[in-house]
Amino acid sequence: MSTFIATRTGLGINPPKEYGDIIQKAFLDVAPKGMNKVNTMMCGSCSVEGAFKFSFISYAKKKRGDL
Repeated sequence: MSTFIATRTGLGINPPKEYGDIIQKAFLDVAPKGMNKVNTMMCGSCSVEGAFKFSFISYAKKKRGDL
C-alpha cells in the first residue's frame, strides 16, 4: 500500500479510490527486481531523507535479526 501525503498535485481534494493501486502498479512495473513497495514524497529533499531513514531502519532490523 502506498503512503499518501498532504500535497497531491493535480488530484484536487480527494484522490480516486484506486489511486494507491495506480501508483503501486506504475512504479513497480519499472522498479528494480526485489522492490515491492512504493512511498511517494513531496519533493526531492523529502525523498533523499526518506531513503536514508528507510535504509537505516532496514539496517537496524537486519542487525537485530528482524528481517
